[in-house]
Amino acid sequence: MLGKIGATCSLRKTLEYNEEKVIQQKAICLHAEKFLKDAHELTYKDKYNRLYDRVTLNERAEKKVAHIFLTFHPRDEISNNTMIQLAQRYMMTAGFGDQPYLIYRHLDTGNPHLHAVSTFVTPNRKMIKTPPRILQELKVLTQGMETELGLRPNIVKTDGEIKLQANWTQQVVYGQRSLKGAISSVLNAVIDHYKYTSIDELNAILIEYNVKADLGHERTRMYQNRGLVYAALDKNGMQVSRGLWASSFDSKPTLSYLEDKFSLNQSLRKSQRSRITTAIKWTFAGKAPDWTGFREAMEREGINIVVEKTKGKQTPGIYFIDHRGKSVFSGESLGPEFNLKAIRERCAPEQQLQESESQRNRLKIHL
Repeated sequence: MLGKIGATCSLRKTLEYNEEKVIQQKAICLHAEKFLKDAHELTYKDKYNRLYDRVTLNERAEKKVAHIFLTFHPRDEISNNTMIQLAQRYMMTAGFGDQPYLIYRHLDTGNPHLHAVSTFVTPNRKMIKTPPRILQELKVLTQGMETELGLRPNIVKTDGEIKLQANWTQQVVYGQRSLKGAISSVLNAVIDHYKYTSIDELNAILIEYNVKADLGHERTRMYQNRGLVYAALDKNGMQVSRGLWASSFDSKPTLSYLEDKFSLNQSLRKSQRSRITTAIKWTFAGKAPDWTGFREAMEREGINIVVEKTKGKQTPGIYFIDHRGKSVFSGESLGPEFNLKAIRERCAPEQQLQESESQRNRLKIHL
């Protein structure tokens, strides 16, 4: 269970975002706290006016709208009533117990989660604050609720940061579940948790989950307008679904957003480069393995290898995905000795190794 408290300027946009999900049957308004009616009796105008009256009590503050997010492990089965109770306890600890707020359960991703809309403005015109002490109390609360209800923890601590656990994400299998929900789960696990510096490097990770980010062909209007879609792939890497616009996902993994990640990740992943190059060198130390042995040795180090299948390229690319360090490097970016051609040349021939293995077996039988 993981909680996040966001602050926004626009009440209308925040409320409309959740209400639009309800209209599309992708969300349910579960509960209305400190409203004059129950959630199912409230109109949009009722919800907006109640929160607007409170927001306008403080004219100086800029970000007065609270948009709170609670997410759970994909395998957790949580009833609506339980979700309301969890949200109420979280809101109370966060300081919103006496505030009007709305709880929405969203249904458009693979993991159960809710959004709560409220305001930081109190009746006496002051602002609710969430200092480190409160954030620590919320962390203890969520861990306690996990133990109490038998929920699976879905946070890990890496380098002092709390992040969503990405290893639970399942491969997208077209036709088995909601396409958008399945792809969204993959994007949530990858986009903000791995360090990549190009669309190709990002796709090297996504392809392991049967997903692809596509900019379109260079002459298309989509490419010229900097559009981006995500689509499902089959086990052979062939696209089997229509592309879904990046802007349609909650996390908004658009091209502009990714380009900011590219720049940031350039510096963040520098320290992890040597782990991959060292693992490759150690694998070839001594007797060289064949291609299959090389891949298996790297996987034991937590590093998966993806070979580009793009048609028309004379030299396909090779990508090294470090699932422990959450980073990906192309062979070219590591240096000439780590590109696909160089790696292939260093590997022992498959047939030669098979003949050697047969000779060893015959020798064992003879002995």
